[in-house]
Amino acid sequence: MHLFLAIVLFASLAVTEGAYISPPFLLRHRSSGQCYAYAESWFFGMHYETFRADDCSKSTLLRWYQKEGQLGYLKVEGSDGHCLTPLGSSAEPADNTAIFPHPKCDNAALFTIEEGEGRIKHSGGKYVHTSPYNQEKPGVNSDLIIRGGTSQYNQFDFVDKQLNKVQVIPNDLV
Repeated sequence: MHLFLAIVLFASLAVTEGAYISPPFLLRHRSSGQCYAYAESWFFGMHYETFRADDCSKSTLLRWYQKEGQLGYLKVEGSDGHCLTPLGSSAEPADNTAIFPHPKCDNAALFTIEEGEGRIKHSGGKYVHTSPYNQEKPGVNSDLIIRGGTSQYNQFDFVDKQLNKVQVIPNDLV
């Protein structure tokens, strides 16, 4: 009886935790063609993790893990489950807050992907942009930030390693 209850409980948790996981994809800035990559560095004894612009051949795959409705986590492949999240893990980050990989995937790390527009929206209502803000062609090592509003320069394509478009979220979830 206990085994049966454990199986039922586990099955219900698996369904509520998030039913859909996207195919792997690269995040490519639409106007510059730059892709984003997971990067680690040490500076004066401090360990830093970032998600920065780089050549697409060196970029890192992401997956979108559905949490609830159209909200989900952007998990960095090969990073032991790190999710992209605003610095400080704020559910309502201020403008120009950096986005970085973090081992804790909580409500501050929830995003929705607006594939038709090529935009990524944080659960707090602001959008993912490149830094520096509103640049047509951000340089190599440009970070991602959270900022209010949209522009032609905060659009991204979701592509595979061969740079073919990937459907991240199925139509029935949109």
